[in-house]
Amino acid sequence: LRRIDFTFADGPKDCESLAFAPASNNIVIVTKVDPRRLPVGYAGVYFLPLPAESSSGRDEPIVVERAANLSLRITVCMDIAPDSRRAIVATYGDAWLYTRSENQSWVDAFQEAPEQIALGPRGQSEAIAFDAQGESIYLTAEGVGKPFWRVPQAERE
Repeated sequence: LRRIDFTFADGPKDCESLAFAPASNNIVIVTKVDPRRLPVGYAGVYFLPLPAESSSGRDEPIVVERAANLSLRITVCMDIAPDSRRAIVATYGDAWLYTRSENQSWVDAFQEAPEQIALGPRGQSEAIAFDAQGESIYLTAEGVGKPFWRVPQAERE
């Protein structure tokens, strides 16, 4: 367990979606934009380099810059597949799958049109994750006693 102090270069953000990208050793952060509040924009993507353990006593927080914009606004959770080639970002409705090619950066992959994954009715999304093989997606909704749903890859194709 360790603490990482950071700040967004462009000011405070609402953020519920983050995942670890082991291939680049970054924490990927996707902001949430409430269209009822001004200014209205799109979710931003930020990359927080995982600092060495010895840097946990830093005096100054790490400053992260917006690296990309998504075509989404209200993002609530995300995960990166074990193969480090796919990222899934969920909204209150569906999920959106971003896939990067072998030599493509996440910044470039997030600029391409994602694949929409219908999640069906479930209430307000709270968490989403790939299974250990990266074949199925698991998700749950906010609230006590909510079930865990499994969306197999076969149902997404």
